[in-house]
Amino acid sequence: MLGSAYGSLSSERVYIRLAELSCVDRHRKLVLSQPVRGYVVDSDSMLGLRGRVIDRQGAKIGKALLAGFAQGLANAFGGAQGVMTSSAIGTMSTITGSAAVRAAGLSGAATASSQLAQFYLQQAEDIFPVIRVAGGRLATAVFTSNVPLEWGHVQGVTAKTSLSQGT
Repeated sequence: MLGSAYGSLSSERVYIRLAELSCVDRHRKLVLSQPVRGYVVDSDSMLGLRGRVIDRQGAKIGKALLAGFAQGLANAFGGAQGVMTSSAIGTMSTITGSAAVRAAGLSGAATASSQLAQFYLQQAEDIFPVIRVAGGRLATAVFTSNVPLEWGHVQGVTAKTSLSQGT
């Protein structure tokens, strides 16, 4: 059976519309391929198949938050390097020696953390939730219209056997 499906996050179900029915009779070397109309009902007698919502956005946003926190720490400690001097003209900060190296390292860490936060936020925007339905689930196919089912030989010659799709 071939169908098209879409998921609904609010109901946590996957809805399937039937499109084609295909069967093979290997003993008589017959094939059946016919467009059909219908839908799928789950074992709980509800329309669609129950599934589990898989959403990984939270993990990416958490990593972005952590990277943003690291950026804030690096900025705070980077600005604290050096000596502040006040005069009539204003306040001035001077950095010398190892303090300059620490300030440069912390500034680089702040920039890297900022870029990492942006990366994780972009990933969170690109990820979308999905509904996972386990394989091998029992379901019922409901046909909404009658279609004559005609078997054909593998070579393309139509067989005399004809079935009608019903209840």
